Amino acid sequence: KSDMPFSILATHYPWGGRDVTGVDYLTLELYDSVDVTYWAYFSSKFRLFEADPAGDPTDPSRVNKPSDISSTRGKFTLTFGQVHPNLEYTLEVAIDEGNGDVRTLTFKMRGEQDIDEGR
Repeated sequence: KSDMPFSILATHYPWGGRDVTGVDYLTLELYDSVDVTYWAYFSSKFRLFEADPAGDPTDPSRVNKPSDISSTRGKFTLTFGQVHPNLEYTLEVAIDEGNGDVRTLTFKMRGEQDIDEGR
């Protein structure tokens, strides 16, 4: 966890009888210390960064809050950006190494619009 302080999990989106057509959303597990883990959920439709992963991350009462646009928890700073309205977003994760060094990861999520399903 000290060399790689995060894990990336992907939830795939089934459609049209196919098991996987793409990634619906990403979940990042961010390991701050032995006992502290944060979760960031990210898609072209929602974003959430929290310490308690209980419940559904896609629940509208929990996501897309203005305070979630840029947040710092522990050694992690997450910044969500919008490239194209309702279609393409970025997530930048800055990891403070504690020695003056900061590692930065950047993710881009682009949604595809399906007229029938509105996704």
